[in-house]
Amino acid sequence: ARKEEAYVQAARALGAGRPYASELATLESVGVKADALAPLKPFAEKGAPTGAQLAEEFAPLADAVAVAGAPKPADSSFGDRLLSAAGRIVKVRKIGDATATDATSLAGRIEDSLQRGDVADAMKAFAALPQASRVAAGGFGDKLGARARADEAARALSRDAYASLAQPKN
Repeated sequence: ARKEEAYVQAARALGAGRPYASELATLESVGVKADALAPLKPFAEKGAPTGAQLAEEFAPLADAVAVAGAPKPADSSFGDRLLSAAGRIVKVRKIGDATATDATSLAGRIEDSLQRGDVADAMKAFAALPQASRVAAGGFGDKLGARARADEAARALSRDAYASLAQPKN
């Protein structure tokens, strides 16, 4: 039961952005494999960024990410240049379209997903961005990826905990 309680507490702390080093130490002491815990270690001491914190961090990067991934026309007419100038003034991003593949829509999806706390979906959208857009985001992608891996590790540990509770005791 100690292991299962540590699973639950670590997952709650991860979700809330609180440190969970003691829970991780408990899991290590009861024999949970190091590779299962590895994705959780980067945030154990200080806590993981929450979806809201990641959304706040991504917001000022979103426009640069969208612009960096926008197709560059070979020959620009006056109308193209006018639309491009207007695009620098007015920002419109589609959200909620999981099938869109343009950088502008993906940036909107990342923002929306993070605001809803769906780090996994935000990571999928980030991974689908063109290389230039990912570069424009700087180290944000690494932080988002680390959080997504920690979430997946916590889900796997929770599944293991529930499975062990369901097994008959001898």
